[in-house]
This record gives sequence, C-alpha cells and structure tokens, in this order.
Amino acid sequence: MDIAREYGVDRLSDTLQGHVAKYEGVLDSKNKFDYTSIIVKTLSLLERGFFDSYISSTVKHLIVDEYQDVNDAQERILKYFYDKGVLLCVVGDDDQTIYHWRGSNLAYIRDFQTRYQNVRREDLDINFRSSCGITDIARQVIQNNQSRLSKQMNSNNTQNL
Repeated sequence: MDIAREYGVDRLSDTLQGHVAKYEGVLDSKNKFDYTSIIVKTLSLLERGFFDSYISSTVKHLIVDEYQDVNDAQERILKYFYDKGVLLCVVGDDDQTIYHWRGSNLAYIRDFQTRYQNVRREDLDINFRSSCGITDIARQVIQNNQSRLSKQMNSNNTQNL
C-alpha cells in the first residue's frame, strides 16, 4: 500500500485505487496515520499553502539524511521548502541506495547540483566502519558504475579484519 500511495494513486488501475481508498478509509475512520499517510497528507497541505506563512517566517534550514533514498513525494516536500527560501542540507551516498522498491529515485541525489542553486558539495570519503579490504573491494566493483557520482572511498583502518 505504501508504495502504491506514494507513487501516486491516480497512476494505478481502478481495482488498486479501490483497495487504496478502502485502506485509507479505515485509517481515517480510526484517526490513524501510517508512514505514507504522513508524507502524502503533509504534501497535500503544503501544496494547498496551508503552512506558507509559518514556514516562510520560521523555518530557515532543513537537514535531510539518507537523501539517496527519497521518493517523488518526499522530493516534492523538499522542493516546497526550498521554494520558500529554506536552506537545504542533504546527506547521502548514491552508492548506498536501497529503496528503489519503495520508489526512491537515484537521480535526485545525482542531479541535486543541477536542480538546486548555490550548492556546495562536501565528500565524506573516509569510512569508519569498514576495513581497508572491504573498501578496496567495494571500490573495485563500484568504480565500473558510470552513472555514479565521482568520489573516493577510503577506510579509516580502524577495523581488525
């Protein structure tokens, strides 16, 4: 249900739209939210201008971790904040995306510098969790991916293995 709802209910078949509507009806009747309903309802309120004055006068910075895994709805929320003058700081690694099955769009992190203005990129290229052997093998495998962001991968060499 989450994937279908974040992807966009209007893109689903009539049968799936019916299942989604029934599920959302149950949530609404019980005054409950699930992860996706928080995102979808927030986006709906933002796009209707519900928080415009509050955000413009209050929110100055927004930090997003694991940015490589954002989906379309989440990116639309970030773009809303950016369009209201909020400064964004996103942290992520295109080599570590794991939520394609949930709708994450790797292009968001890869193309961040072209979609947003005045971007400064800082590479965090020291891995504190993996040994040199792990990072060396990972580097050899992943460097063949031509569509990744160019960066180094080095171990801090604090692991014994």
